[in-house]
Order: sequence, then structure tokens, then C-alpha cells
Amino acid sequence: LATASSDAGLVFWDAATGDNREGPRTRWGASDVAFSADGTKIASGSDAAKAEVWDAATGASIATFEGAPADSVALSPDGHFLAVGGDGRVVRIWDIRTRKLLHELDQGGNGAFTLEFSPDGRTLAISGFEPAASLWDVATGTQIGPQLIAGDRRTMIDLSADGRRLLEVHANGQAAVWDVDPESWK
Repeated sequence: LATASSDAGLVFWDAATGDNREGPRTRWGASDVAFSADGTKIASGSDAAKAEVWDAATGASIATFEGAPADSVALSPDGHFLAVGGDGRVVRIWDIRTRKLLHELDQGGNGAFTLEFSPDGRTLAISGFEPAASLWDVATGTQIGPQLIAGDRRTMIDLSADGRRLLEVHANGQAAVWDVDPESWK
């Protein structure tokens, strides 16, 4: 288990015992943390406009991405792509192996509060600081369907294990479950 904090950076815990254990240390505080589905990579975002990807076994830094808000991070299930967002207009998708920017997804004034890849890695779900969530095609960088709005405050999201439903929960207590399977939309 890993936690992120603005003063301690990444902190690692043994899930079985609850003991603190050594792990990679950021050179700056961490605002968000994400694991790859296979557990081999960890990503951290920071208020210092930096995101970093770590090897979970060794704690070695794999790649650092700088220069844009990095309050939210997500790793694709295969660990090849990193999504980075924050209070800016744009969510960036990076190829971790090549360190190349693949897409800049313009969220307008919405920013990115939560990022999550679908289980197959083909879709990125983004919730904003405004009460909206959106779905994006990772390969093309295009938005899929309209924004999903169900409340009136900051939005947290979670995709179902099969990637077909999106839970959207707002700070005012309102929530909705959306069918986000394009096949069922037909």
C-alpha cells in the first residue's frame, strides 16, 4: 500500500502488518499515487508540477515528467502510459517508455480531480473540479460522448472492474452510475 502526502512524499505500508516500510522517496511532496494493474510500477504526482514513475520492486525512478500541474495521476493497466492532470485545462497522456507526449486532452476550465484508465487501457475517465466526468479514447485523444453530469460539486469517479459502468460521486452527496459501454449506446 502506498500513500501520498505533501510533506513526506510517498510512504509505503505493509498491507498485512500495517508497518511502515522503505520505498522510493520523492524529492518533493506527493499529491497523488497510482499503481499499475500488475503492481510493477508506481506513479506519483506533486504540487511541484512533476510526475514520476517508479519501479515498485527496486524503488528506482523510471521516468520524470515536468512542467504541468500534476495533482492527479493514473497508470494504464499495462503500465505503458501515464495520465497527468490537475487544476489546468489539459490532461496529458505520456508514453512512459519513450517519454513522449501522446495527447493533450483539453478539459476546458474543468481541470482533473480524478483520472482512471479502463481495465483494457483504451479509455481514460476524467473527473473535474466542476461537477462533470468525461471519457476519452487513449489511442486518438478524442472525447467519447458528452460530459457526464449528476451533481453540483467536485466529482470523484471509479470505473467498474469490467469498465462498463462509471460511478460518479459529488461532494454534495449526490451520485450516479453511468453505463459507459459504447456498444450498449448503439
